[in-house]
Amino acid sequence: MSRWADLDIPDAWERLGNGERLPATGGGNPLLVATDRCQACVAHDGPWIGSGRSVQTPALPVRADEGAVFGSAGDANPSSAAEPGRAVEEWIQPPPRGAVDGTARFRGLDATVADFWRFALSDLRMNNARGYLAEFLVAQAVGLGDAARIEWDAYDLLVDERIRVEVKSSAYLQAWEQRALSRIEFSGLRGTRYHPRHGHDPAGRQLNAHVYVFAVQTATRHDQYDPLDISQWDFFVLGRSALDDAAVGKSIGLPTLRRLAGEPVPWAELRQAILRHSIGQTVPDDHWWE
Repeated sequence: MSRWADLDIPDAWERLGNGERLPATGGGNPLLVATDRCQACVAHDGPWIGSGRSVQTPALPVRADEGAVFGSAGDANPSSAAEPGRAVEEWIQPPPRGAVDGTARFRGLDATVADFWRFALSDLRMNNARGYLAEFLVAQAVGLGDAARIEWDAYDLLVDERIRVEVKSSAYLQAWEQRALSRIEFSGLRGTRYHPRHGHDPAGRQLNAHVYVFAVQTATRHDQYDPLDISQWDFFVLGRSALDDAAVGKSIGLPTLRRLAGEPVPWAELRQAILRHSIGQTVPDDHWWE
């Protein structure tokens, strides 16, 4: 295990799939940098499930790149490798993201962006695809039809430029064989905020959204499973304070969720429910590096 390291960074699994390089945060070899996902985990549509860890927990055991180098804790940029001729203070700024049309064609390849989407996301039962779909359904419900998800944000959606919304999803059926229906549970509720230049928030794991939407795909038979059928989804809405008052930790099961949230909210009423539950809610918004 001395050749491995721990990676405790919000959304690390998704960010590694997006091509990011993430510095280790501890473990037997904390000077490593994670460069890609564990392929055995990829084959099972999610991170390895060990004792006490679920597929949506930010803390993931990730094999890192032994050849990678990054700055010490005192460097201005501890998460990127030093390059010859590049000052530590320089940062590579990505340009604003543009819209991608599904009909856009690859250059030098007879394929379109839609072909790639079909390859990567055609099975909406996959854990990551179901999560993206749940976020999309909530975005559509609140009027964010043109929104595009940001992989590394501390929350999923921003409603009316002020209400931070986190969307969690779960389902009884999975993309693999099951001995029994899955237990409905939502994990990764509390995350540690991260800034690429300043590292982790020393306050640790917190609830970083004003409102939490829990989406359950309710089908229990594959011959009836239709993720595109809104009637097959249950949506539960809770304000941040309700989770804090109930001392909910990093995860919540369906029985507790029903006790706190009551009956599910119809998709058409999600926006009003989110606005209602946002009243009086506050979230940590300090710049811990200042």
